[in-house]
Amino acid sequence: MKKETMQKDQAEELRHLVDEIEDNKDTEVSSTILERETDKREIDILNLPPRKEVHTTIERTKLRISKPFIRIIFVIIILIAILIVSYYFM
Repeated sequence: MKKETMQKDQAEELRHLVDEIEDNKDTEVSSTILERETDKREIDILNLPPRKEVHTTIERTKLRISKPFIRIIFVIIILIAILIVSYYFM
């Protein structure tokens, strides 16, 4: 009989702990959702600048050339030079 009461008590304690954890998860989830919503950038549609102001700045297109691309171009130029020289002396 003593074992049965201990098992019931353990089960009740576990249920109580699980209930507490679930309650904490619910509050944490709701708080993280609220934080995400407040973190989003709010745009006031009525206070946007005119299109003319936004699009008057002309941005130059930037060409980014990586080192492997430069190597390939260099090898191609050397091969073309070798072909021209070999064709000239034939």
